[in-house]
Amino acid sequence: MRVLLITKESWNDIMYGNNVLTNWFGDNLGGRAEIAHIYCKAGGPYNKCCNKYFQITDSMVVKSYYTKQKAGKEILFENQENSNIEAFDEKKYKKLKRITIDLVRVIRDAVWAHAKYNEEGIKKFVEDFNPDIVFCPRLSSRGLLKVESIVAKFTKAPFVAFTGDNEYSYKLIRFSLFWYLNRMQTRHALKYLAQNTYKHYYTLSDLQAEEYNREFGIPTSTLYKGGDFLVNKIHQTVNRPIKIVYIGKFYCGRWKTLALLAKCLKKINKQKQKIILEIYTKDDVSKEQNKLLNDGENSFIMGGVSPDKIQEVYDHADIALHVEGLDLRNKLLTKYSFSTKITDCMSSGCAVMVISWNQHSGYQYLSRNDIAFSMYDEKSILEGLQLIAENSNVVLEYANKVYEYGVRNHQLQNIREKLYRDFERIIKESKQ
Repeated sequence: MRVLLITKESWNDIMYGNNVLTNWFGDNLGGRAEIAHIYCKAGGPYNKCCNKYFQITDSMVVKSYYTKQKAGKEILFENQENSNIEAFDEKKYKKLKRITIDLVRVIRDAVWAHAKYNEEGIKKFVEDFNPDIVFCPRLSSRGLLKVESIVAKFTKAPFVAFTGDNEYSYKLIRFSLFWYLNRMQTRHALKYLAQNTYKHYYTLSDLQAEEYNREFGIPTSTLYKGGDFLVNKIHQTVNRPIKIVYIGKFYCGRWKTLALLAKCLKKINKQKQKIILEIYTKDDVSKEQNKLLNDGENSFIMGGVSPDKIQEVYDHADIALHVEGLDLRNKLLTKYSFSTKITDCMSSGCAVMVISWNQHSGYQYLSRNDIAFSMYDEKSILEGLQLIAENSNVVLEYANKVYEYGVRNHQLQNIREKLYRDFERIIKESKQ
């Protein structure tokens, strides 16, 4: 099976340690798939699955306006650090990530939507590879949708899309005419592709899958990240004090939820240190965040951890924590999200704790199946922590619960097999 991927990010397992592409395609679907990749960002790939690439970057797109050079080029991939690949500037990227001005995003999307693309190069790349299926896992933007529409001109292979984000709804808090203008244009392009090009749409929540099915009139379903659920990971004892571990970023209000947890821990530990929180993040930590999250008694900021050391951190913890922002803006922004971190927590060998809006899809999934300590406000956090502090055996009970559920529903090889069988069916149906 020849699978063509179209994504925003490069497939780089060093820069993106939890790369979902490697999770899904890590063994080339059991050695049954050949993969090519079109991606829309500077920086080189680094993985063991793919060696055919076509790269389009911001600088190529901008140059297409004032030079004869059209955006996009095939990468002559001889090794993982090929000089033919446009370099990724991490410092520049961090600065750009801080830009939240909607007008800037509108301009960037407009530039991508109307750029002059190297369509001859794209055509050659696509036709030489001759894909059986095209898979587009991304948060849609006008630029990415433009690239997808160009590729669709050069292949009859069925397209399958994936999103883990709220990329279509207007039900978000934004006070910007530019944001609504951009969302309106993106929705128009997305709906056109969904109804005329996509044969299937994956999401991370049942609710979003149902909404997309109604909106676009095409088959939809959920697709989760897989995990390695091994019986020898399950913890048999509980630390004293009980250790909660958070590994991840502070964005989307997550650090404020961590601060609320730290505040509750101070109350629980008033007489005796019963439960502590360790936070592993590569994000820059502000003075305010350090004050609230690193008091040296209840919560500790431990710095970053490399992907190959994450399991080691979980091996010495009791509870793996996932959080989302609790303010209204971030509730709506992340409502449909089922973070890949949730699967990492589930397969850690620890018990799982989630703190988020109780309408959040990840929260509902974990709570509905009773496989996590599920909390959504200060009162429920205090009650949950008190339960854990008074009966540490409940931590071991939930570690076993989430393991047994994960084996049935999230085992990595089963997820890959499901993906292969879905692709196989979609390819067959598209030829009928």
